[in-house]
Amino acid sequence: MDKNYFNLMGGERGEGALTQVLAFLKRVINQIFKEAFK
Repeated sequence: MDKNYFNLMGGERGEGALTQVLAFLKRVINQIFKEAFK
């Protein structure tokens, strides 16, 4: 993934950034399911 994306997600702390990315993906997935099953 783009390095700038990780910088936006909270810097280059490695695991911390990965955790934030996973949390972001989880929110996106939850939103998709909400829209899909209205």
